[in-house]
Amino acid sequence: MVAKASTPRDTEATQAPATGVGPRIMVRAFLIIFAAGLVVLAVAVAYLGAFPPSPHVQTIEKVLPNDKFQSH
Repeated sequence: MVAKASTPRDTEATQAPATGVGPRIMVRAFLIIFAAGLVVLAVAVAYLGAFPPSPHVQTIEKVLPNDKFQSH
């Protein structure tokens, strides 16, 4: 004898909710987002290659000890 289930078999859900989102659509969405990211990355690299940032120029002042310039 089989124990009675809490939900009768004829009313059990046999499919996921009909959202229209399946594995193929999820893979396609992932690939589109991945391709868009690669395009953005390529554009950023091309932009930095064409217009590199200018170097920061700063004057460095170093005090040298006077004992090296004394004559004997």
